[in-house]
Amino acid sequence: MNPKSAALGMAAAAALAGAALSGPAFAAACPTAPVATLSTYLTGGANATCTVLDKTFSSFTFNTTPAGSPTAGGVNVIPIVSPTNEPGVKFQGNFSRAAGVTGDLAIGFHVTAGAGFLITDAILTLVGATTGSGSFDDTEVLRSGGTLVASLNATNINLVASTTFAGVTSLTVTEDVALTGGENLSQITKQFSETPIRTPEPASLALLGVGLGALGLVRRRKRKQ
Repeated sequence: MNPKSAALGMAAAAALAGAALSGPAFAAACPTAPVATLSTYLTGGANATCTVLDKTFSSFTFNTTPAGSPTAGGVNVIPIVSPTNEPGVKFQGNFSRAAGVTGDLAIGFHVTAGAGFLITDAILTLVGATTGSGSFDDTEVLRSGGTLVASLNATNINLVASTTFAGVTSLTVTEDVALTGGENLSQITKQFSETPIRTPEPASLALLGVGLGALGLVRRRKRKQ
């Protein structure tokens, strides 16, 4: 191959490699000091959304049976930024029921990926303790635009579970937790992948176009000779 055409080809390949490695910038993390409570997001206003790296959490819902146990004001919403490819939020509170008492807890929210990212997996982490002979059941449902994407189910109060799916830009997450007697759930953590959409940047595309054009010119000159 002509040295000039080889150099141009290498430049074009380098442009593509650089574009593949670049990713969109992360957004600022949501409040950590002081940590916002779930009631803050439920009441709306400036703090109605929570952004963690590329993910924006919004449209929070919260219901308990018996009502008010715990209250939304007693549930902290803590941003999770590590590992950096699985941002999320942790709901921290005293989700418990006394021995012989049956209760239900429902948490919901919407999560949207930032520009240039997709969501391709979800991780559920539960932390708690069993203090009696009660039972526990947790069902998490993930939908995108009303279409079921995936679901997770847990009967163990201390659990890490995950699921993968085709990339989507947003999810509606609903979680229903049933507690019967002596079960004390203290933390519910939701994490979602940040999968970059690998698209060449305009400058890289321009450089690639120049390189390919030059290669075509060299080949045409060779044919004429």
